[in-house]
Amino acid sequence: MLSKWRLNQVARLESDNAKVRQLSAALDSVESRYAQVRQMIGGDIVRDPMTVGVALPLAPAVYARVADAPRSLSLGLSLPRRWPLDEAGYITRGQVGTGTSDEAHPGIDIAIAIGSIVRASGGGTVHQLGEDPEYGFFVLLDHPDEYQTMYGHLSRIVVQPGASVAPGQVIGLSGNTGRSTAPHLHFEIRQKGVSLDPRTMVKEGS
Repeated sequence: MLSKWRLNQVARLESDNAKVRQLSAALDSVESRYAQVRQMIGGDIVRDPMTVGVALPLAPAVYARVADAPRSLSLGLSLPRRWPLDEAGYITRGQVGTGTSDEAHPGIDIAIAIGSIVRASGGGTVHQLGEDPEYGFFVLLDHPDEYQTMYGHLSRIVVQPGASVAPGQVIGLSGNTGRSTAPHLHFEIRQKGVSLDPRTMVKEGS
């Protein structure tokens, strides 16, 4: 027969084990939510060791479309009406005009994982591309009626200067270059040099 002291020890151990199980379940829940948040903002993307010491930006592989998958690309010049990403993304900052107490911000910022495909919002011509202290790696497209679209903070550019692009054509991969604190795409629509709110012309997923 167990002594009272041993019974107390067993009871204490059982109580401790129950608390450990509760803490373990709580930790699993927190880790799961943390992983979801990291995935939303692209924090789970680990830099490829091959990129260390390489001057040119490298990006994850782009997988080809299935041969019989439907294509939505059309040819020719067109106004920017298409969402520039395959995913909806998360708009973390909107259009902020001048004359306000906040810092002016043309266009919108869309949180998306590094290496996500960026597509032309409309058919046009590559007006300019390169690297900028603010925009990082960027592409600027010309569209009809003096419209332009700007795609900033890219990790890779896959078009050439002066090239014609169809609406929905891949022009680059999203990244975190330039003045950026987290992976996202900076997307602008301009007409005659004046920045417009892209949400007045483009809808998510369209």
